[in-house]
Amino acid sequence: MAIIKNIEVAEKSARRRAASLSSIVTFLLALAISLSPLYFFPSGGPQLTDFAFVVFSSVVALAAVSNKIYLEKRDKRLLVLFILLCLWVLVVSSVNTIYFSMTEILFPSLFYIYNTIVAVMVFMFLKESPSAGARAIKIGAVLSTVIVLVFWFSDLTASTRRVDGSFNNPNQLAYYSLVIISILLCVLNNKELLKPVYLCVIGVLVVYTLSSSSLTAVVALFISLFGVLCKVSGTLRSALTRGVSLLAIIVVAGSVFMMTEKGNTVVNMVEARFLLLDDKLEDVGESRGYSRILEYPEYIFFGAGERGRDRFGYGHSHEIHSTFGTLLFSYGIVGVVLFMMLLVSTIREGGFYHFFALAAPLFYAITHNGLRFTLFWILLVVIFMSIKECRKISNS
Repeated sequence: MAIIKNIEVAEKSARRRAASLSSIVTFLLALAISLSPLYFFPSGGPQLTDFAFVVFSSVVALAAVSNKIYLEKRDKRLLVLFILLCLWVLVVSSVNTIYFSMTEILFPSLFYIYNTIVAVMVFMFLKESPSAGARAIKIGAVLSTVIVLVFWFSDLTASTRRVDGSFNNPNQLAYYSLVIISILLCVLNNKELLKPVYLCVIGVLVVYTLSSSSLTAVVALFISLFGVLCKVSGTLRSALTRGVSLLAIIVVAGSVFMMTEKGNTVVNMVEARFLLLDDKLEDVGESRGYSRILEYPEYIFFGAGERGRDRFGYGHSHEIHSTFGTLLFSYGIVGVVLFMMLLVSTIREGGFYHFFALAAPLFYAITHNGLRFTLFWILLVVIFMSIKECRKISNS
């Protein structure tokens, strides 16, 4: 009897430790996500959120060492693709660094190593504690939206200025908003998605996207919202039907919002950007850096790395403002193939709303380089785990 009692005490103690550890990790993940919009330092360098993600990843890694986590075949394939892409970036960057004797070319590979580690640790946490992980992501998404709102109100001062909120530029604000909408779309169930708090959060994120005055982001936003309709409606046909009703609601709500001072400011900014549409389309190759791919086609096979742009002469001092353009020129055809394989592995067997959740930020990535944004890599993990959960429910 004494032995049995000791075993029970030991089991209770182990459960308490596990619960305490889960609470700590939940707090760290929520904190890291909530801090993601705060850009107090120059773009391309560590931000406050990165320090929180490092602590989170360290705790999860230490916990994973002592706890065996069963990985299915699909899990292993996803994690292997994350690691292979990261290793390829490191190889290309190292070779170019040695060949051109430019150490700055190696620096961007640190972002991929860091983002891969964070994505893998988020995967491990969601795998081990799905409910706690989902709760952390929900809390972090809501708090981050509120944090941006404070800066957004103070930043929205003139109709001639694009709003960037707490970010360093408006494009980052738009990309953040699209990614958060996609994350919420996958981490919330249908009932939660229709709760007032989350509807308000999504509504605020819509306003953020519009106030960034990014033309590509506006199109991506409609992709996101259609994904929301698909999830709530259940079928693509029902989504189209409800889309008409939602459009009517948006028109009415938008008309009321436009009557306010802030609303009028947002409308003026969006209108000003659309007036520049023809010029932007004509100049897209040069302004986004696509012309570099055409001028130096020899790099599309192996890749040139992301830094050391002095190699390409005058007019190429800026980075390529495109996720796909950056991958092709910087890491070659192999880099693009690995990235596409990662996306396919992520979205495989997903529903319509999973497709739209991924398609929205990827569409915006045509004119914005989002590879450094940690939340994008977390989004891939969230979509993957959401699809697994849907399969589990359908099979039960």
